[in-house]
Amino acid sequence: MAIKGGGGSAENRGRSPLAMVVAVGLCCFFYLLGAWQRSGYGKGDSIAMAVASLGAYLDARGVIAMSFAPRDSHEAQVQFALERGVPAFIGVLGSIKLPFPPRSFDMAHCSRCLIPWSANGGMYMMEIDRVLRAGGYWVLSGPPINWRTNHKAWERTEADLAAEQQLIEEYAAMLCWEKLAEMGEAAVWRKRPDAAVVSCPTATPAPPRTCDAAAEVPGLTGESYAEENARWERHVAAYRKVNYRLDAGRYRNIMDMNAGVGGFAAAVFSPKSWVMNVVPTAAELSTLGVVYERGLIGIFHDWCEAFSTYPRTYDLIHGNGVFTLYKDKRCKMEDILLEMDRILRPEGTVILRDDIEVLLKVQRIASGMRWKMIMANHEDSPHIPEKVLYAVKRYWTADDKSSEPEPEKKMKKKAGSSSQERSSEEEEESTASSSEEKGSEE
Repeated sequence: MAIKGGGGSAENRGRSPLAMVVAVGLCCFFYLLGAWQRSGYGKGDSIAMAVASLGAYLDARGVIAMSFAPRDSHEAQVQFALERGVPAFIGVLGSIKLPFPPRSFDMAHCSRCLIPWSANGGMYMMEIDRVLRAGGYWVLSGPPINWRTNHKAWERTEADLAAEQQLIEEYAAMLCWEKLAEMGEAAVWRKRPDAAVVSCPTATPAPPRTCDAAAEVPGLTGESYAEENARWERHVAAYRKVNYRLDAGRYRNIMDMNAGVGGFAAAVFSPKSWVMNVVPTAAELSTLGVVYERGLIGIFHDWCEAFSTYPRTYDLIHGNGVFTLYKDKRCKMEDILLEMDRILRPEGTVILRDDIEVLLKVQRIASGMRWKMIMANHEDSPHIPEKVLYAVKRYWTADDKSSEPEPEKKMKKKAGSSSQERSSEEEEESTASSSEEKGSEE
């Protein structure tokens, strides 16, 4: 589990007092958890040491964590984490890189995560090194740590566990990590902040964390970054006038399907909610690193594929220009809308911002999914082609007649009174003015 926090990065090679406090504090915390588990109360209870236990613990202390686990092996703990309102997604640490940019996290944590850290030439530890910032921490709790005490409970030989830990120590030294402490059930390593300076063979140059993170992204300047933030402040202010629940704590799990630099997430920031900032792989600029530099979290994703989460896990989905971005891609608009409907909770909200011609097509498709929708003009002027579509996913059952798709209701009303029907080609070519006339007729 990778954790986004406020870990410091000292410039000297010695251990700073803060580093020691963090290391000892974490070791004591996990030592108590390990003792609690060995006492018998924690055995057989997968929830107690679930993938998001530490995430929920740190969330109450102002630290946001990103948790992940496989879907089958961990008994839907990701779904349970999302039900608790803790950021999580389905994923594995394998041969494919994690969907994060380099130097994203201040700390990475593994508690009995069953990852063979000593296997495949240290490939998994190298991936942790990639996403870990210089000066960041890696916390390992579970096998093979404290193998002298637990080897019988783990049903493994002492020689096997000792060799595994020895390999982990060697790979950590090759990555220029320094071991700060090992106490009880946990061990803490630190990625040296001067790894590139001391000619570490595996180190990559890491620029210092700065306020102007946008300067590191080609095509993005400090001025455009500030303009983007100001623009989203105006947009979210307009959203709140239409949907007052944005300020009422109604939404806990929020997703931005095309996050950019995280302007929407920053504008709706609240201690009662969190935002999954998704940067599409089809986007022109790779801005996820900027999102993490702001203290937010996010993930790379291709919306032509299913998102790595369980059904009905998000309360609010926001999409800015998503359908225009995927207009000429290999997937259809229906595919993206169906995926949105899958991960959205019943009574959840969707806010889409796009060109009016695109939103009219979305409106026709979403009506078949029984979404309740309204269209609003751009907050600056009604003459701007960009509009905003607000939708709510209705809660309905198979025998529920009150939430029938809007096209069926229209056909019932017009049956027997209309002698002609508009063709599908004419509907696709309809303009904004014709849609307004159609709404007035209803």
